Amino acid sequence: MTQSADFLDELLNELARIPEVDPSLLRDGGAPPGRFEEGRWIAEARYHLKRRLGEGGFGEVWLGEDGETGAPVAIKTLLGSLLNPEANQRFEEEIAALARLSHPGIVKLLDEGDDDELSRPFFVMEFIEGWPLLEAGSLRELLQLYLRVLEGLAHAHARGMVHRDLKPENIFVASDAIRILDFGIAHAVGINADDGELRQVTIGTPQYMSPEQAASHSASVGPASDLYSLGVMLYEALSGAPPFQGSTLELCALHPSAEPPPLKLQPHYDGPGREPLKALVHDLLAKRYPDRPESAADAHARLSAVLAGLPKDPPAHEATHADVGGLASIDALGDTIALTVAPPTPRPSPPETLDGPVTAVPISRRPTRAAARAEHTSWRLPFLRAATPEGREEELALLMAFAAEVTAQQKPGLITLSGAPGVGKSLLAQTLIERLLERGAARALRVDLRTPEALAPALQRALYCHLRMPLLNRPGLRERACEVLGLDEEDELLEPLTAFMLRGAALTQDLTSARWFETTWRALARVLRAPSPRPVVLWLESTPMIEGLTEWLEGLLRHLGAQPLLIIWETPDGVEAQARLARHARAASLRLEPLGSATGRQLALRLTPKLSPRGQQIIDRWCRGNPLFIRELLMDW
Repeated sequence: MTQSADFLDELLNELARIPEVDPSLLRDGGAPPGRFEEGRWIAEARYHLKRRLGEGGFGEVWLGEDGETGAPVAIKTLLGSLLNPEANQRFEEEIAALARLSHPGIVKLLDEGDDDELSRPFFVMEFIEGWPLLEAGSLRELLQLYLRVLEGLAHAHARGMVHRDLKPENIFVASDAIRILDFGIAHAVGINADDGELRQVTIGTPQYMSPEQAASHSASVGPASDLYSLGVMLYEALSGAPPFQGSTLELCALHPSAEPPPLKLQPHYDGPGREPLKALVHDLLAKRYPDRPESAADAHARLSAVLAGLPKDPPAHEATHADVGGLASIDALGDTIALTVAPPTPRPSPPETLDGPVTAVPISRRPTRAAARAEHTSWRLPFLRAATPEGREEELALLMAFAAEVTAQQKPGLITLSGAPGVGKSLLAQTLIERLLERGAARALRVDLRTPEALAPALQRALYCHLRMPLLNRPGLRERACEVLGLDEEDELLEPLTAFMLRGAALTQDLTSARWFETTWRALARVLRAPSPRPVVLWLESTPMIEGLTEWLEGLLRHLGAQPLLIIWETPDGVEAQARLARHARAASLRLEPLGSATGRQLALRLTPKLSPRGQQIIDRWCRGNPLFIRELLMDW
């Protein structure tokens, strides 16, 4: 006990050495407390507010200057009238959504925090130079831009984030890349989604809203909803007009029920060989989300094939700001801010934008001080960002290779991951799944067995999450099962599956294990086949040994036969998958050891950039290379 207390005292002393902001740097902006105003410095004199760029129904966005680098930034805060717990929670969710994403096609979160003087939360984003995604000089250029958008969407979707408000004003063409902006109403789905209550509300921009959003079917909203919105954008860019027009109420009725007019390409986009492109847009605009491309990666593959069949563009000079007739302006697009240059074909701004352009504000640059502070002011940001399996590159490469073999051989495979608690088994499995999903190489089903409960409720929750079925009654469950799994009303699987989804553990008390085992096996077989065949990763996130799990796995492998199923089974130290499973699947095992000293210190320094060498040494000595212990210890401090 004394030794532990001495350790904590020593560590706290080292953490206390991390320097605070120099009081001499604090500036009085002259504005009354509680208000963001021009000229004020916030976040301990880190960011200088230059001008308010606009506001939406939720927040206001300011053009600012980073006092350390002189670079322009976009700073978002809550409207003063919305400083309440519900708005704060939504604001936190937007910060968390952006922090989890790291892709060149998605706007980058630079900093976040609460300004102590103003008592206002804020976050800082990169300031984008560019213009909304409207049209391009040639069809090839346009499709190349949409490929970049799909790559950004694939990254977000693989990490469980659905944007829900894709529109040209939220996708900017920058000089170096595409940026997807404004994750203010992003929604978590997939293997990491919260399976709590879903409110039946209509969220999004009516002009680009998917049928399930327009009909307030929140449980149906997923990656395919973003693909529909992208289809509306592509239809509009190719034809010069959106597929549907009207009032908000009219649009909410048209998207779920009306078929769009046949796509007629504008003359400068038209030509031979355009049918595959028209077919893709048609599929993106399908009313039923199972009829759309299953993933952004699938849509990317189809669009790439279209692009490969197009003739190359003739040589052309590089476009300049003068070529596009651009007056630099700053537009407030909902809650999204970007420095814009007018596109070649102007179009009226949507109702959500400010009326007319706002003159650009000059950014005063200053030299970076020799004693520059950290990259950001937020101590939370490194912990909010998606964790990565530090020092596990070799193990991750082995898992990727094993998954590729399962796909190539079209046979099941089993990997057991073992190691001490906190060593990184779940993080490694999750990273593998995210990479496979981003490439469209697999589906994933997560069965959370970390609590010592029966297998049935864990499987019930997993199927609910995978099929997005919360809060539905029996008719709703039957309809969703038919829609997602490709069942018809006469399918003999429909009734037992519906009963299992509704009653779960209670049902298993009335049936033999063989009966409900078979129901779940057959449901998983349908998941493997619908809507298109591809491998499924079955992630068993398990610490205790669950009664019946080995028998269930053996029966599942026997039932599926030669199908590409990859089972990742986390096991505690000393617990190995039963040897009999190897008779039905190619099996491999991987034991994770603690991180090496250098890697552990590197992780601690990434989480707490100003941690002293002595502090790193203390963390290394007491956490012994356990990444969870390192994160928890530094985060709790």
